[in-house]
Amino acid sequence: MPLSSTKCNAEFTQKCDTKFTQKCNLNHVHILNRSDKKPHVCGVCGKRFSYLNGLIRHEMTHKTKGLNFCDVCGKSFDSKSRLQSHSVSHSSGRRFSCDLCGKAFSYKSDLQKHRNIHAHRKPYVCHVCGKDFAQKGNRDRHVKTHRYLIS
Repeated sequence: MPLSSTKCNAEFTQKCDTKFTQKCNLNHVHILNRSDKKPHVCGVCGKRFSYLNGLIRHEMTHKTKGLNFCDVCGKSFDSKSRLQSHSVSHSSGRRFSCDLCGKAFSYKSDLQKHRNIHAHRKPYVCHVCGKDFAQKGNRDRHVKTHRYLIS
């Protein structure tokens, strides 16, 4: 017997033999009806979304005139040329592939950065603790962990 949430009107069901004495003890796992896989609808253009955050991101496209949005991922760009350059990352024509592992990239510069991993080069160093990384993004993510340790 499905239960419903008083907060969001979602339906829930028990997937195991666990018994609950109150509805609020159920894990908040949404069950979408087969006919309602995209319940969130844009009020401007009628496009449907499975998740609310997708709808919210989409609705911003209607509010931000002058920006160029990627139809695939929703990222915004201040010029059409930057959007076109970004669009290559979604195409299946990833022309630059690693000869060691086969991973493919849209941009030659991304392949060159990737090669640091195989060459065991770690040119990106954490300025707080000195730990080194092969990829800048990994170093940047690591540096953020120090924010909570430094007073």
